[in-house]
Amino acid sequence: MRALDCRDPDAHDDIHFTADNDQDLVTKIQHHRDEYHRDITDEQIREMVTSGAYDE
Repeated sequence: MRALDCRDPDAHDDIHFTADNDQDLVTKIQHHRDEYHRDITDEQIREMVTSGAYDE
């Protein structure tokens, strides 16, 4: 299981994302981005997952 946390107190409470793999994690975060962080690109999301996702 892979995980990543989103902390943005100006937009929402802390959110903990989990998925079976990094690609599924990217997809979940893209859906979240569409609602809360429209200025973040798909490439930035992939970079965040690559550098910040961890095993749970």
